[in-house]
Amino acid sequence: MDKKIQMITVEEELNAQISIANYGCSDENRVHQLRKVAEELSRISISAETSLYEDICRYIQRIEKPDTFVKKSLKLDEKKFYEYADIDKNTWSNIRLNAKGISRESGFKLAIALQLSEKEAEALLEKASIAFDKREYLDKIVLALLRIECYEPKAAAELLEEYGRDEAHPFKNIYNIERMKKKISSTEGSDSKAGMI
Repeated sequence: MDKKIQMITVEEELNAQISIANYGCSDENRVHQLRKVAEELSRISISAETSLYEDICRYIQRIEKPDTFVKKSLKLDEKKFYEYADIDKNTWSNIRLNAKGISRESGFKLAIALQLSEKEAEALLEKASIAFDKREYLDKIVLALLRIECYEPKAAAELLEEYGRDEAHPFKNIYNIERMKKKISSTEGSDSKAGMI
C-alpha cells in the first residue's frame, strides 16, 4: 500500500481513538483502558535501571542492518548512527553522558531511526521525559510513521515536510531538509569521483 494512503489511514485511526477517549467512554471503561495500558507498559522490555544511551545502543543492535553502524573493531560507530538519525553531535554527547534531557524533535528522530514500535517509542521517550501528545498534529504524524514502519529518516523527512505544509495543521519539520539534501549531494558527488578513479 502506498505510504501516503497508509499515513491517512493511521491518522484517521488516531483521530478516532482521541474522539472515543474524550467523548465515548464511561469512567468504568476509562479505568479498564488504563489498566490495559498499565499491563502493556509493564511488559515493555526497557528497564528503569538502564540509561537512555544503553537502551539506544541495544536498539541499534536490533536495526535491520546493524552492520551499517558497526566498525571493523566490532564497536558501535556512533557518529554514523547519529548522523543517520539527523541528531547533532552535542545532543548525542548529552545522551551519552546522561548530562541532560533531549528535545522532543530529537526523541522523535531517534524513534524513527531506531525502527521502534509505538510502545517502544513511548517507553524510550518516557525515559527522556518526553511523551507523545496525540492532540498535536506533529505527534500524530510521527506515530503514523512508526505504525507504517517508515523508518528511513530521509523518507520520514519528506513525509513530514509534506504534512507540515497542511494549512489546517502546519508544523515545523523535525528534520533539517536542506542539510539532508547537502549530505545526499555530497555523498553522490564522492561516489561519482570514486568511480572515475
